[in-house]
Amino acid sequence: TSASVVAEKTEKTAPKSNRYYVIVNGFSVEANAKKFQKQLVEEGFEGAYVFPRGKNGLIKVSIAEYASRDEADTKVAEFQKKYAGAWVLVE
Repeated sequence: TSASVVAEKTEKTAPKSNRYYVIVNGFSVEANAKKFQKQLVEEGFEGAYVFPRGKNGLIKVSIAEYASRDEADTKVAEFQKKYAGAWVLVE
């Protein structure tokens, strides 16, 4: 079923190192972060990822990941049109 395909795509392991992630939202409730990630995947952003809770208590959600800073910076500018607070996280 399509629901199981979406579930498989949303279950990701730890983020890859030396990658650039465009963060588009942060949540204090994990269920809300996962719901938002699922929404992003359903919109076609298969690389959407939920990060573990950070030191500030928030759970970050990325919409996409990139191998280069230049590409991430270009894309974050596009994503900021819809997600005003979008920013690049280096892992």
